[in-house]
Amino acid sequence: MLLMRENGTVIASAQQGYGILRPKAGYAEQDVEELWNAVLSVMKTLSAQYPDEVRRTACIGLSGQMHALVMLDRSGQPLRNAMIWADQRSGSAVESILQTVTPAEYAATALNKLSTGFSLSSLIWVRDNEPEIFDRTDKVVMIKDYIRYRMCGELGCEASDASSSGMFDVAKRTWAWNIIDRLGLPRGMFPPCYEAIDTAGTLSSGIAEETKFPQGIPIAFGGGDTLMHEVGTAMIGEDRPWVANIGTSTTFTCAMKQAKHDPDYRTNTFCHCRSDLWIMMGATLCGGAGISWLRNNIFRGTTLDELNELASSIGPGSDGLIFLPYLNGARAPDNDPNAKGMFFGMTIDHTREHMMRAVLEGIIFSMKNSFELLKRVTGRTSEWVICSGGGARSRLLLQMQADMFGCLVRTTVSAEQACIGAAITAAVSSGHYASLEEGCRAAVHFSDEIIHPIRENVERYGDLFEIYRRLYSSNRLLMEMY
Repeated sequence: MLLMRENGTVIASAQQGYGILRPKAGYAEQDVEELWNAVLSVMKTLSAQYPDEVRRTACIGLSGQMHALVMLDRSGQPLRNAMIWADQRSGSAVESILQTVTPAEYAATALNKLSTGFSLSSLIWVRDNEPEIFDRTDKVVMIKDYIRYRMCGELGCEASDASSSGMFDVAKRTWAWNIIDRLGLPRGMFPPCYEAIDTAGTLSSGIAEETKFPQGIPIAFGGGDTLMHEVGTAMIGEDRPWVANIGTSTTFTCAMKQAKHDPDYRTNTFCHCRSDLWIMMGATLCGGAGISWLRNNIFRGTTLDELNELASSIGPGSDGLIFLPYLNGARAPDNDPNAKGMFFGMTIDHTREHMMRAVLEGIIFSMKNSFELLKRVTGRTSEWVICSGGGARSRLLLQMQADMFGCLVRTTVSAEQACIGAAITAAVSSGHYASLEEGCRAAVHFSDEIIHPIRENVERYGDLFEIYRRLYSSNRLLMEMY
């Protein structure tokens, strides 16, 4: 959470960690009460450390992880842990849904291929496996919608986040009633849907008293983290640079004036926070998660800076060692929950330094996969790429991205792009900015340094990328058997 002035200056920020619950293999859940308590905790931390600034807070915006499913009873209480984007248990539910609504019918409305981890897949899994919870469900929302509800007492969803649920008519920016009705889901389960810059309500007296934030300040509906991130990088028009982000997962996104989609639905199309824009996104489930896996299981006790140094000691291409980062299944372009990670080309001459660099390169190869796909589908390209997340904090990763994408690379001054985007959206909602364009001009600032691709590295990575692209297709059947 951060406090931001209208000119984009970040006054202060606070954060609190929370984990992912994995009760069984393939499961990924979070306790929404734990998440709410974390929000309260950081609000209290900021008000204790910056009381004057907190008292002058004029509005609140929210950004939250997409695809998650939160199920509430009639009193607004969560009935179970949230099932989040990384949850892979709903494969049978996906098959069941697509037996009722054909894949072509489904995709024509959702503009996305149905995947495990989507809210709809998780909801049908609950209906089939936890009927007592499903029968008690009054409303389904995303995680940030529940947090906002706790802040202001008003329940609702908004298009950017809901468009990632798998049960949304993305072009029309409304619930996909044709799919919902055919699956026998009660319409009343889905709350009204708004736009990100609409005002949801005001901070309640109880939360204001507890956190010392001003009572009655407006709260914007906010948006999904990917969409808030795009606002925080000023990707608010079709002509803006495309954005590459490395978080726990990775995304590569561009903005569009029309709700276009990949004919084979290898990418995702979601509603932008601007009501006249959409985004196309290629995502992989293993970005920073792959680095954490290597650090926790192989390079134990090694700091991130030390890992970076290890990777920097090896030249581009890792002497032929290639890493396929499908440790948690695959999304774009392969969309396969059974996909597995692998090292390829390992010889007796390869070292732990090679493994470290190969993991970083494999993660960025997966992003290049998305970049190339977006170019083919949209018929456009971007000479500039804005890099963000963990991929913007390492000079090595920035150079790798410039070399693999063959583009000029730049970063924003602030490292918390989604929070900046949420703040801008809230300021537009409350009238402090006239538009998202004005808010981005005022609050989004770019670094002076521009990273240029190195020609020989571009050529080296181009050769290796062709091998990388064939690793999954050549091993797909084996991955299904294993």
